[in-house]
Amino acid sequence: MRARRGRGVVCIVPHIANSVFSDTLQGLNDALRPASMHVMLGTSGYVSSEEARVLEEFVRLRPEAVVLWGTRRHPKSRALLRRLGVPVMEVFDLVPDPFDQVIGFSNERAMGALVDHLLARGRSRIAFVGSTNERDVSSAQRADGWRMALRAAGMDPAGLMFEACGTTVGGELVLRRMVASGVAFDAVCCASDLLAVGVLIECRRMGIAVPGE
Repeated sequence: MRARRGRGVVCIVPHIANSVFSDTLQGLNDALRPASMHVMLGTSGYVSSEEARVLEEFVRLRPEAVVLWGTRRHPKSRALLRRLGVPVMEVFDLVPDPFDQVIGFSNERAMGALVDHLLARGRSRIAFVGSTNERDVSSAQRADGWRMALRAAGMDPAGLMFEACGTTVGGELVLRRMVASGVAFDAVCCASDLLAVGVLIECRRMGIAVPGE
């Protein structure tokens, strides 16, 4: 793309409230600026049909490339991208058959590594906290990684999964609910940074030592 000038790169993210998305956008913008190119930003709210609608609007501007979150595309998005014929980069996921190019990681293996680390530290009742948004594919994949790692270690994950709104407040509320439920746990795996921050805030508020307890 270095030889091209003037037109922008479309980037569609789920939302812009999470610092993960904003940091990625800033990095993309910093890399494009020397080439006199800019980022054209859209949000999907984790809805594939909305991503397709936003993409259709941007396609009319003939962008030089498209950057998309995740690797699950609406059929309409795939048709639009094939017709557009520019480089497409899918990020924050890892699949053997991306639409074009992919830069990411395996959510299942990442969460599995986290669980293995906690098991090696002597934790035996490892809970999982994930978003209730069914369209948040990464949260579901991380939950799968958590289950597989526990079962591989001969442990039953039943009763240790808690759903929460994927925000800091959601993390606070779910920790309160977990304690009130009486379910024993000695570690918490969170599907996102925002949830983890909320859990930590509530632990401090409730006098639960981290990582002591």
